[in-house]
Amino acid sequence: MHNDPAVSLTFTVASDYEAELVARAKERSSKAWDEIYARHYVQIYRYIHARVFDPHVAEDLASSVFLGAVKGIGAYQYRGQPLLAWLYRIAQNNVSSYHRTTLRHRVVALSTITELPARLFGQTARRREPEGPLEADPGAVAERMDLREALAELPQAQREVLILKFFLGMDAKEIGAIVRKEPAAVYSLQARALNSLRRRLR
Repeated sequence: MHNDPAVSLTFTVASDYEAELVARAKERSSKAWDEIYARHYVQIYRYIHARVFDPHVAEDLASSVFLGAVKGIGAYQYRGQPLLAWLYRIAQNNVSSYHRTTLRHRVVALSTITELPARLFGQTARRREPEGPLEADPGAVAERMDLREALAELPQAQREVLILKFFLGMDAKEIGAIVRKEPAAVYSLQARALNSLRRRLR
């Protein structure tokens, strides 16, 4: 099977541009950092929100990711992997630190339950998704709460794959670049994670 030359050329051009963007960021170019922020803030925020289920905390942690990137860019070496992968790793560390320093049991707002992606809910639901507002169906809310708790109990690698797949809409190749695994390994983690969720939610 031959690679598509157009795809290879596009990837090379994108990699070259990102390498140049990183070089300018290392020189403390404000325009470079504005571009990095504009390109990646939404994805970083959505990833963090999927881990903490609190929009205000997610905003603070997302901002801290870019502050950490500014501080750490000097030691960062661009090797062809997306800059976003490095930002995700900073986000992972920030979220882990947040969870270590907050109470284990907190009151969960209803909005954080209803924001679980419908696609993930559909993969694990014991019954059909309600046709009306979720808030009006106590059974559906309870099931979403069970799903959130089950998601939190998954091994980290499996949880990361589901978040990147169902919360951020990434494909296996994109996820692999973030978690440093081949697409086949990503598919395997996703399958094991979904099977685990289904068992927990029976």
